[in-house]
Amino acid sequence: MAGFWSGLAGTLRGLESLAADPHHLDADMVGALRSLQYRLHWSSELLAGVEPPPGARNAHAELADALVDARDATGEFADALECGDAAASTLLLEWRGALFRVRLARVRLSIRPQRPAAAEPRTGFPLAAAWAARQNRRKIVRVSPVPVPDEREPR
Repeated sequence: MAGFWSGLAGTLRGLESLAADPHHLDADMVGALRSLQYRLHWSSELLAGVEPPPGARNAHAELADALVDARDATGEFADALECGDAAASTLLLEWRGALFRVRLARVRLSIRPQRPAAAEPRTGFPLAAAWAARQNRRKIVRVSPVPVPDEREPR
């Protein structure tokens, strides 16, 4: 998977560097976009052959869907560049959004839920219970006993 992540990171860097400066995007950049589109396709195919880690099936599927959407959006944007600037400008934000979705899905997949720490078994008498017992003992000692009348004494 290390090769997958590094390859995907390089692909996203390349795509985002192109998307960051739309004024330099023209028909000459279509070849670079097609190459990066193929790398997105390759990444999605590679991910399809990987069993998701336990508990990460949804995040894994989200990344797979995001890769397919980014690949398609990149292809549509490259087609629009070939047609002209007006067509490309309408798809620019959608393309950027698709690239961002891949980044977001990647982050979600890398976050692992925290496992609850196993409680350590306690040995001996708990300190809080010892303190409470001592406090109760003090209260009992301080209370003076109520004299009970002796039945032998006359009233």
